[in-house]
Amino acid sequence: MIMKRQRDDKGRTLEEFLAAYRPGDYPRPSLTADAIVFTHDRQLLLIKRANHPYIDCWALPGGFVGEKESCSAAAERELKEETGLSLVVRPLVLLSAPERDPRTRVVSMAYLALTGQIPPAAGDDAGDAGWFHASAAREGERVILRLDGPERLTAFVDCARRDGKIDPDRSVCGGDLAFDHAAAIAYAMEELKWI
Repeated sequence: MIMKRQRDDKGRTLEEFLAAYRPGDYPRPSLTADAIVFTHDRQLLLIKRANHPYIDCWALPGGFVGEKESCSAAAERELKEETGLSLVVRPLVLLSAPERDPRTRVVSMAYLALTGQIPPAAGDDAGDAGWFHASAAREGERVILRLDGPERLTAFVDCARRDGKIDPDRSVCGGDLAFDHAAAIAYAMEELKWI
């Protein structure tokens, strides 16, 4: 049996260490969870943001993780609140680029769900919700997303990896979608072998 030390290099027990610990001494990013929901025929579920930032832009359903909530529970809760859909999600990719959100440092865990096309009902802070047929094409190191649904949207992702794969934290994206959601969607499509 391995003996573990009871005191650290400063002679403190765990209790003494925790009593002196100051979480405010370290940056604390906010945590969100997003849901990327596709049908098997490449329909993508998006919500239209009703509030700042990115007001009236289409985005993935998602939001802030509660203090006593797991990321997956938050993704499922936000999906239900914003679209009316109750789905089980699976982890896909962590989005942690430092300036991905204009409010503050926000790290988001993106989850994936595949389902049939169920009519969504916009709720909570979503002004609208709808299905978009998603297609993607590579143009050199750029991936172009075309989304046709309640509106026609276009977005791009400039891939940062030398092998042309999408790295959502290092790729540059832009177009008609909020935040870095174009990179997250393209990453999901790449994982599903749709690009």
